[in-house]
Amino acid sequence: LLDALLLPHAIFIGHDWGGTLVWNLAQQYPSRVSHVGAVCTPFFPQPAEDPWPKMLKAPGRFDYQVWFQTRDSQTELDANPGRTVRCMIRAWDDSREGVDTALEEQPPTVRRGLINV
Repeated sequence: LLDALLLPHAIFIGHDWGGTLVWNLAQQYPSRVSHVGAVCTPFFPQPAEDPWPKMLKAPGRFDYQVWFQTRDSQTELDANPGRTVRCMIRAWDDSREGVDTALEEQPPTVRRGLINV
């Protein structure tokens, strides 16, 4: 994008996963990143070894990150873009009407997109 816009460098700002992304971007391309703003994401240096193989074997609390890398997630999220946006950007419903709490407690890779919102 910087090349297309004929910009030598830019300021990058990210939040949560985006914060990690901008920190990594600054490490990989220091001449293209003039400043970094990372909200709710502290700086961690790149690990000595790739953490992905370990996450695949035992994702634990990062199960959702593993699920987002699967074809199942792409199929589910693309099938109904409106539903996808409602799931990601929504107000809390105190009634919890119609929610299958037993299913809701399962990690994404186990429930395979079975929660309807």
